[in-house]
Amino acid sequence: MPTKSSLPDPQNVADYPDNPKAVMVSARGVIRVVERLYYWDKEKHRGCEKRNYLGYVVGNQFYSNDDYHRLFKRGGVKRRGCVIFCGRLVQG
Repeated sequence: MPTKSSLPDPQNVADYPDNPKAVMVSARGVIRVVERLYYWDKEKHRGCEKRNYLGYVVGNQFYSNDDYHRLFKRGGVKRRGCVIFCGRLVQG
């Protein structure tokens, strides 16, 4: 079972989005950056939340969803043989 980790300070995370509504959440040991959208549900008579998932934080580095899925496996382990060269993915 993953351990609970403390969230890093957004100012210390490289390439963190400039979105003022962006917040970090930790779930199952993975730190994700989300934008929370609150709304009132008339049928349930209570407030609800939708999340816009912006990306992941790994080792104080922000990765967009596409970059993360390209560079890391499901559990956050780096994929083997992947190198970023001039903004392109090179399999090696």
